[in-house]
Amino acid sequence: MLLSKITTSHDERLTAMAAIYTDSFPESERRPLEDIYNRIENDAVFSCFAVMANGDVAGLLTTWSFESFTYVEHLAIAQVCRGQNIGSEVIECLKRLAGCPIILEIEPVGEDGISSEERRHRTARLRFYSRLGFRQCDTPYTQPPYAENQPPVPLVLMESQGCLLPERFEEVKDMLYTRVYGVGLVK
Repeated sequence: MLLSKITTSHDERLTAMAAIYTDSFPESERRPLEDIYNRIENDAVFSCFAVMANGDVAGLLTTWSFESFTYVEHLAIAQVCRGQNIGSEVIECLKRLAGCPIILEIEPVGEDGISSEERRHRTARLRFYSRLGFRQCDTPYTQPPYAENQPPVPLVLMESQGCLLPERFEEVKDMLYTRVYGVGLVK
């Protein structure tokens, strides 16, 4: 597995990455592709990586590097590549590269109104990140919408080193809201 940073919106790997991205996340949890392409070239704290395995695109990782933490906005592994430890390798590699706590969002496992299959996927995701040393923050959190026509999404924050959350929850949330999602401070 290799993480390869995308530095131009004309990188030919972006086509395969976009397919994995749209297949892996519901629309309400996806940043518009045009915005990703723009940020690749124009936003110093945003990074987009191709996850490469055996010379092929196996997934993608998008991150935001802040002074006190790195935020994983999206990690997706192609359906055909899942179960090969690629996702675990990506997270372990990112831990070494980041050198600071890593924050990410997942869907809540106990949410009402979801199918048993969706609950199984969410539970597997929680176990995946927990096995990699992430801890769940119990403070309620909502992802602001990426677009005006989308609703906010109730999510759960997780952290790799357990030193920011919950004590600095408001600081982390404010950074995510203002810098990642482009909304004003919400208390």
